[in-house]
Amino acid sequence: MDDRIDTLTEQISGLEHDVENEQFWDRVGAVLDDVFAQQKALVIQRLRQELKQRTAECRSRLDGIGQQQLRIKEMLSLGQVLETENTIESKVQELRRLKLQLGRLQREYKPELKPGRAKITSRAGRAAEIPDSVRNYRLPRGPRQNKSLSVRQLYEAWFVGNASTPDKMPIRTLLQQYPQWSSTETTYFNRLQRVARLLELVAGEEGDVAGAVARVEAYMAKEKIPGINALSDQCSKQKGAPGMAQVVERVRETKGSELN
Repeated sequence: MDDRIDTLTEQISGLEHDVENEQFWDRVGAVLDDVFAQQKALVIQRLRQELKQRTAECRSRLDGIGQQQLRIKEMLSLGQVLETENTIESKVQELRRLKLQLGRLQREYKPELKPGRAKITSRAGRAAEIPDSVRNYRLPRGPRQNKSLSVRQLYEAWFVGNASTPDKMPIRTLLQQYPQWSSTETTYFNRLQRVARLLELVAGEEGDVAGAVARVEAYMAKEKIPGINALSDQCSKQKGAPGMAQVVERVRETKGSELN
């Protein structure tokens, strides 16, 4: 017993020393800087791709209108349609209409970047076109056939992003950026989404979803829940299931010793 107390005393002393050690916090700061830099690079990359795509679309539309104007001017200059004053007036009106249309398109397709979301829309509210990498995305599975995904694997795919997600984009961001996208694996997607929602509810206002993962894992170990498929069933409204609110309460009541 004394040996354990001595060991704990040494560990606490080491922690106290680290708290007052500027080099320790410098290392922590360096790790955080790396994480922020990686996230910043990913956001900039996605924004660049979207802006490039939208700019190309605007340029194509503008070139089309310009070509139409050029053809009309050539027809007017060659006298091919100058039969009456009414014809001339109609072409002038057409040119004016095209000019107004050009101005409207320029205003409508001006990129808008909303804070906190890597999404570009037109002023008319049209969402960004879904790229093939998103359209053909298959939801993550467990390491073996029919083996359920772990909570930590779901957290990484849904909230962080990894090499298997489109452009390393978290599924949560994917749903925000492409709200019109829907998975063809509807039942499985609903299971993953339900467990992701559980993590958010357990995290609460603090938003510590990573911390919620450990609590949910401890709860699953305590209740002998084999994977997120079974966990999702517990959170569902099906008969005999405790339901989302009850599971959240049970997870939050998990004792600290069970998290180790």
